Amino acid sequence: MIGLYFTSVAQNPEQLAAARARAQALCNAPGADTFVASPAVNFTGQPDQDHPEISLLTVLPAGGLEGAMLVPPVRQFRDAYSRALLGRVHDAIRPGGAMVVPFHAPAIAKRTGFWDLAWLRDVLGKETRVTDDGLAVFTRGPAALPAPVSVLSAFFENAPRLAQSHLARLQSGAAVDPAAYPELVAAAAGPAAGLRAAEAAVPDLAQGLEQFYAYITYSVTGTSYKAEAVRRFIDMYLPGKSGLRAIDIGGGIGFVDMEVLLTCPAVAHVLNCEPVAGNLPLTSLLFGHYRERLAGRYNVTVATAQDFAFAEPVHVIYDFASLLYVPREQLPATLDRMWNALLPGGLLLVHENIRRPLFESKSYYASVFEADELEGYLRPYGEIAYFRSSDLQPMKKQDTKDLTVFRVLQKRR
Repeated sequence: MIGLYFTSVAQNPEQLAAARARAQALCNAPGADTFVASPAVNFTGQPDQDHPEISLLTVLPAGGLEGAMLVPPVRQFRDAYSRALLGRVHDAIRPGGAMVVPFHAPAIAKRTGFWDLAWLRDVLGKETRVTDDGLAVFTRGPAALPAPVSVLSAFFENAPRLAQSHLARLQSGAAVDPAAYPELVAAAAGPAAGLRAAEAAVPDLAQGLEQFYAYITYSVTGTSYKAEAVRRFIDMYLPGKSGLRAIDIGGGIGFVDMEVLLTCPAVAHVLNCEPVAGNLPLTSLLFGHYRERLAGRYNVTVATAQDFAFAEPVHVIYDFASLLYVPREQLPATLDRMWNALLPGGLLLVHENIRRPLFESKSYYASVFEADELEGYLRPYGEIAYFRSSDLQPMKKQDTKDLTVFRVLQKRR
């Protein structure tokens, strides 16, 4: 039995056929059965129930997720992603089975961020053999691989349940009751009119699964640089500080928040101000994976930013493409409350898309900020520092134009 595991859900038929042929040739079994699995469905850490006799797994280079994680700032996250991914594949193979993994030359790996053979050896041990075309064959040992401390481990471990939970809610279209999650929900929901309504039932489960894949891909790739940005700006503006409290404006299911808490020792607590109660089942699954590390440190308030009081003082407030959903007439008052909640020296991190043709097809395009418009809302609070999204390098204001960049404001001490 040959298993083909992909690191991206989008694979064309030519890639699939070539992968099957290559896997069959590697194990000298041209007539062997093959199957294809996506990590979002089958990475459970256990042999696939329908294929318990897997003897070889081939990991194809990703066409999607890694492509967004090659920039220098996200090496820590990319390392965790790769370790979590390979760990799930490794653990799905029966002991003594083979695992075939592509790798790059050291110079290319250093430049691009993909793994080389030395890195693979650090994760998987000594290879059994290396092919002439850059594939390493590893024998699956008796023990499972240690999982990295990252929200990615929680994702890969819980991916099947995440998908099932999402699809079950789509089938029913029922609203989620925040009261059912007392460990997570820190405050009552805001006025009903301010919250996003429950979604209508989606009878087409294939469409629902595609929606889930798209959202998870967005969450994982976004987390790769957003969590790093939060860590980087804290180190830059609040060096040596600890016990920091943060608020995330519209943090979705909490990928970024949990990654910050797991990887940034300076942050003691994050509150996710998120209006979509339907995210709570997914958030709860991820939270449960690291309950011992996150209990008492992570909470969700089911409310829109414009309805949230921001009554507790905090050190950091970050917004990743969420302020555009605040009605413009309510945005100044909302920003005032956010700014007043910041302690002296506190940080406001804003990462909003700027209106340009690239986003015209998006449903939210009418709400996207013009560059001067966003500047006008933020300028009253002080000097704005600009950083590129790709590598977090400083920028001059005149170079930002219509680019999506990080805008950082620090409250005077």
